[in-house]
Amino acid sequence: MASIRKRGKNWYVRLRDENGVQREIKGGPDKGVAKSLANELDAKIRKIKLGILDPRDVSAIEAERVGLVQHVEDYLRYLAAKGCVPDHVKAVRIKLDWLLRKTGAIRLSQLRPSLVVEALAELKAAGRSDRTRFHYATVSRSFSAWLAREHRTKFNLLEDLERPAVVTEGERPALSPEQTARLIEFTATGPPRCGISGQDRSWLYTLAATTGFRRLELEALTPESFDLVEGAPMVKLSPRQTKNRKGAMQPLPGHLVAELRGWLATKPPGRALFPPVDQTAVMLRRDLRAAGIPPDGFCFHSLRHTFVSGVVASGASIKVCMELARHSKPDLTFRRYSHSQAEDRSKAVNSLPTFFPQQVSGRDSTGRFQPCPDETGMDPAEHAGESSKLLDQAGAVPGRSRRGRGGARRGRTLPTGPHRYARPVRGRPPHRRHRRRRHRPA
Repeated sequence: MASIRKRGKNWYVRLRDENGVQREIKGGPDKGVAKSLANELDAKIRKIKLGILDPRDVSAIEAERVGLVQHVEDYLRYLAAKGCVPDHVKAVRIKLDWLLRKTGAIRLSQLRPSLVVEALAELKAAGRSDRTRFHYATVSRSFSAWLAREHRTKFNLLEDLERPAVVTEGERPALSPEQTARLIEFTATGPPRCGISGQDRSWLYTLAATTGFRRLELEALTPESFDLVEGAPMVKLSPRQTKNRKGAMQPLPGHLVAELRGWLATKPPGRALFPPVDQTAVMLRRDLRAAGIPPDGFCFHSLRHTFVSGVVASGASIKVCMELARHSKPDLTFRRYSHSQAEDRSKAVNSLPTFFPQQVSGRDSTGRFQPCPDETGMDPAEHAGESSKLLDQAGAVPGRSRRGRGGARRGRTLPTGPHRYARPVRGRPPHRRHRRRRHRPA
């Protein structure tokens, strides 16, 4: 049975719920209201125990009383407890705050797909890309699905929300090997930026382009992460330090071992090699500009594209490319992260087999006549007289029939003069006059 008690100026209802857990609910300063609330809660618990009332409906009713902002905070705590990185939780918070601000929803029942569609249309009018609107819609649907799984709503409120199709998507470019080498060389002697010296930034770019590690993964590196044994140097990351929570053991190029060992000797053990930097894109573009490279379109993640493009260009198998890129699907490796240079495309085209013979009779690219080995090797333009003699010896006399008998035919004679090699024009056959018979009466 529910009971009420006063604490300060307010009355509180104490009861045990359907699970046997003791709870206390604030009833307000009015004693009559507190008694009425106690009776309602007691009747609801009896109905749940008798099977008349579904406890999920009760949870949804209680969740409706709580503001939507509190549900968002609970969802963010759930993501953090699940192991999502802080940057992801921060990005989800930004998108959900946008959802509440644009839709104007205060309670759960006010979330409707039509309101989200109108908010996404405002993003499109503001010039945001298809991929950005797709992410906003995905976060909204994930939040609504979590509410349904937690029985805070009777059903998924945004289940019918259609995510916008990604039609046009900006492609993140990759630095060419020449640009990467120039960036690393000029950065090593450059001034400090974002609290990182030029030499440390140079090694940051080098490790990003030779391992494919992301920004947060590089910030988690310590001197103990490297195993610089001869023949198989490796860099390791624990599962909690990688994006997919599976850990990483990435091989290193052998030509980096000597210089890398000397640089790691200057770092204190057990501490991160690079400080956290939020504006890595700004830092990279400043270094690119200092190295004389146009920085348009490049960001720090472009170095990962450079790594994957280099692995694919090396001729490695699909399985090796996927494992080095740490992707679960080859489409992501070859469609989005792999980029080809103009020199690579030209080299691939030049390696195609030759479809024409090496020596063809006729004139070459310089205009000279190239005779075919199994023919006479005579240029008709320069030896017209010899060609005429050959025709005369063969019995082709001008004015005579080509068949050699029957006399000359109309339109079948060989032409004479400068155009004697032209095709003869067939003459018009003579008209036959037909005598018209007159009908005579019998």
